[in-house]
Amino acid sequence: MYSGILKKTGFVIFIFTLLFMTTNRTAAQPGDNIRLAYVRNNTVMLADYEGTPLTNPGPELGEWQSARLFWTPDGETLYVATRQGLFVTGAQGGAAVRLPGEFGLTVVPARHGGVLYNIDVDNPQPVSENIAAFPLRETNLASAEGGRGRMVTIIGNYQISTVNVALTHAAAVYARGGGLLEGGRPQIWTSYGGSVFYSCCFPNPGLGMLSIGSGEIFTYDEDFLPGAAALNATSSRLVGPTTDGIIRTIDLITSGTRDYIIDIPGGVGPIERMTWSLDESAIYFISREAPTSPLELVPGVTYPADTRSANAVLWKLDIINGHTNQVASFGDVFGVPSLAVTNEFIFAVVVERNEELVNALNTGVLDPSIQPGDPLLDGYVPRSVLWRVDLSGTAMFAIDENIWGVIARPY
Repeated sequence: MYSGILKKTGFVIFIFTLLFMTTNRTAAQPGDNIRLAYVRNNTVMLADYEGTPLTNPGPELGEWQSARLFWTPDGETLYVATRQGLFVTGAQGGAAVRLPGEFGLTVVPARHGGVLYNIDVDNPQPVSENIAAFPLRETNLASAEGGRGRMVTIIGNYQISTVNVALTHAAAVYARGGGLLEGGRPQIWTSYGGSVFYSCCFPNPGLGMLSIGSGEIFTYDEDFLPGAAALNATSSRLVGPTTDGIIRTIDLITSGTRDYIIDIPGGVGPIERMTWSLDESAIYFISREAPTSPLELVPGVTYPADTRSANAVLWKLDIINGHTNQVASFGDVFGVPSLAVTNEFIFAVVVERNEELVNALNTGVLDPSIQPGDPLLDGYVPRSVLWRVDLSGTAMFAIDENIWGVIARPY
């Protein structure tokens, strides 16, 4: 699982796998001005409050590789999970160091620190003809010597009917930063009470819960959609949409929940991405609304171009008064694989749709029956752009392209 084969602009992803990238280093300028982390031109960067890169601690990633970035709640340590290992660096921008052991992408620290949990997607355990589960592993950093860590138990009921998913162009660019468009990536979150929450039924809805002490496993919330879910800055609350259009927050200290109804006439489209404000007074989210000009292939085009797109709308839910307001719109795009909010701005990675590719196929600039892997397709991979938006939504600025995986430092 989670292996990929790149052929020119097309590649195959295995569910629970993302692909990774290459990079160049720039001069380091460490300091307390770090507000963001992201991958730019295939290397991990630390950036200031405006999104300007200051230093690149690494690691350097291979071509078309991916990574998952996450801060510790105190904002002092940045982890970079890759298929080549788990790396750690500090907010001052020191060179990232690879930790001993094998972790994969789905890894989180325990609340008390010193222990890491990860879903071992490389060792699926058959449950039934079309269902697999995976080992949850635990690594004590004080005594880590390598290997995959101690197996705690087997978790999840994951569909394997979609093991082979052909992704090209926009979907390929999107995948390196956020997983599959519909389901995201399998996730786990640790609580204060020694429990682990996880996407129990990926890619279907459902949030599972495991007690590390007792080994008890049960479905905590069958309507929760983990693909868009997000932790707050202190890693004490989780938020995500539900199948019935509710936004639900889960207290990871008490396991209690609170629901918010989106007070927009007619509601909003499917929620693709969510994040908290640093002061935890608001939740920002992206909804996918009907595209303005849907992409269509004319009859006779046999190349399987991905025509999906949506109007990506940015919203703010004030969790004090419960009101939802539109902040901005990114227009008709393929999707938004990552979203972050600082005290000054909102940052969104936006993957543009396959408009140039579809137009080239429809007009005959490209042979309508062109085969995947043809080098002529290489010139039609859309951009991945980092946008900066004022908190009020009054101004938007495209910072740079070939950026993904943006996260805010909890600082």
